[in-house]
Amino acid sequence: MRLKSISLIFILTLALAACAPSTEPLPSEMEFGESASVESIELLQLESFPVQVNAVLRGNLPDGCTEIEHVEQNLRGNVFELKVITRRPKDAMCTMALAPFEERVALEVNGLAAGEYTVRAGEQEASFRFDVDNILRSE
Repeated sequence: MRLKSISLIFILTLALAACAPSTEPLPSEMEFGESASVESIELLQLESFPVQVNAVLRGNLPDGCTEIEHVEQNLRGNVFELKVITRRPKDAMCTMALAPFEERVALEVNGLAAGEYTVRAGEQEASFRFDVDNILRSE
């Protein structure tokens, strides 16, 4: 009889744990912003045609709860402007130490004309050059 009681308690505990609310915050419980501090930009040109260019952003997030949500990119003239959008749970108690990050962004370079291009994120800049148009032409 004692084994039956222990088994019943174990099963009830598992059932209650399965019904517990998720610890993942809902989107309405998140704060979004641009709190990442970009310290450097490294550009990687992949050997392909059309050429692919990745921007590797390195820097710090303000605390242990903040994460990168996504990176927005806009091309204005020959300048790629990158914005690192962050998220963190509202009212969360977080470590106040800076948290380093590295984020790779595939730049939208297919179809660009030959020339010099600048990538800007925060106060950081880096440049790359296409000697020929980055357009795949069919013969």
